[in-house]
Amino acid sequence: MSVDELVKKLQAEQEYRPTAVAVIYRGEGAEREYLILKTSNSEIDPDDPFPDTWLLLQGGIKPGETYQEGLYREIFEESGIDEKELKLEKIMEPSEVIYKDFSEEKLPISGIYTKGKAYIVSYLEYIGEGNLKLNGENSEAVWVSKDKAIELFRLGEPKKAEELVGYISMEA
Repeated sequence: MSVDELVKKLQAEQEYRPTAVAVIYRGEGAEREYLILKTSNSEIDPDDPFPDTWLLLQGGIKPGETYQEGLYREIFEESGIDEKELKLEKIMEPSEVIYKDFSEEKLPISGIYTKGKAYIVSYLEYIGEGNLKLNGENSEAVWVSKDKAIELFRLGEPKKAEELVGYISMEA
């Protein structure tokens, strides 16, 4: 099964929302940096489950989108980075997808009834030179070392932090 077939299956079942997670990096070796974003505070978005938390760029795949269409749309919406400024290195295999349950029952999440999210992680090298442009969902975006990213992730909710550490540690 391909990633796009999995996305269609998940959308048809309406239990787990397919969610693209983008590990975006630049540089090599000791110079490698990762793009992480700080979610807007609870005053800006009272529905944000992780306000003022450092995360990797992520977002849901809309019905009718392929995985890559949704991935690049989310990246552009949240950071202003265009698809042409990225080199896709790896997309997680369908067997590696991470399922997170939020409820025993189906609950409306972003207008779609789901039990949770299915996180599909991608690794992308940033080859552009433009400036980041935030859309309001996030209050800050920074390029940081792996160690600094892990330190910032761990300032947030512990389970979510360890999940993010795992994604960034997998490498492309």
